[in-house]
Amino acid sequence: METRLLETFIVLAEELHIGKTADRLHVSPATISQRLAQLEKRIGGKLADRSTRSLVLTDLGHFLLNEATVLLDQMSAAKRRVQARASGSSGRLHISFIGSVGPVVLPELVGRVSANLPNMALEFGSHAFTRKIEELLELRRTDLGIVRTPVRSAALEWRPLYDDPLVLLVPATHRLAKAQKVDLNSVKDETHIVFPQREGSVVADQAMRMCREAGYEPRKTIEIYETLTGVGLVAAGMGVSIMPLSTRRIVGLKGITHVECKNGIMTQVAMVWRKDDTNPLRQRFVKEMERVGRLLRNPV
Repeated sequence: METRLLETFIVLAEELHIGKTADRLHVSPATISQRLAQLEKRIGGKLADRSTRSLVLTDLGHFLLNEATVLLDQMSAAKRRVQARASGSSGRLHISFIGSVGPVVLPELVGRVSANLPNMALEFGSHAFTRKIEELLELRRTDLGIVRTPVRSAALEWRPLYDDPLVLLVPATHRLAKAQKVDLNSVKDETHIVFPQREGSVVADQAMRMCREAGYEPRKTIEIYETLTGVGLVAAGMGVSIMPLSTRRIVGLKGITHVECKNGIMTQVAMVWRKDDTNPLRQRFVKEMERVGRLLRNPV
């Protein structure tokens, strides 16, 4: 059934006069009569009594008025939702992030972006390492990743968010806790709390590179998969760890000191997505994240 016929009928039900209805819709009275006749034919019953100078709706007419009003309201709302989705101002986005970003910077970044996209629904998934998020993107199980570069997959595109240097985490009571800058060789005999390199951890690769440049490889290690676990072990005096400086932003962090390393390495946190992804919401989210990242300048 044409929406034009229903829209005409609703105006006719409000005016109860063919001439006034024609004036409101900027058509001839004959056109209104034709539309009413077409609607009655399609419905299969009389909708209005035209025996007097003004119209009177029949019981069927009153029933159709209620149904048509609800239907057109639903269609209008659906149109607005579709237009919002097409413009990238609404919809659902699944974001996968590495654990070292989740409790640190991500809440502030996403919080500011969400304020500008109030109709966006977000789903989050935390994963230990960049390689896993690359796999999820390639399998189309997530829409956007927050990772540490490098991004190895040729099927993915990425954009930098902020730099995050690697530093040495030591217990607050450690002999190096008050040092301005340290040579990693000075902790070569201590237990190192590390991420496993075999799982594709960027931090693990870069931390091992720093150790080798300092002239050693850790002999005693404790492997971890979560940043918060590593930070907690350092605070408990179980060892030292090379981690991103941004970990100092963890809420409630106590008993730990971040010390700059002489041969420190700068890591880069970035957004990554599939090159063939044309989702307008993802595109707008990336632009908003870039804008917020520039405003924050140095979020770590």
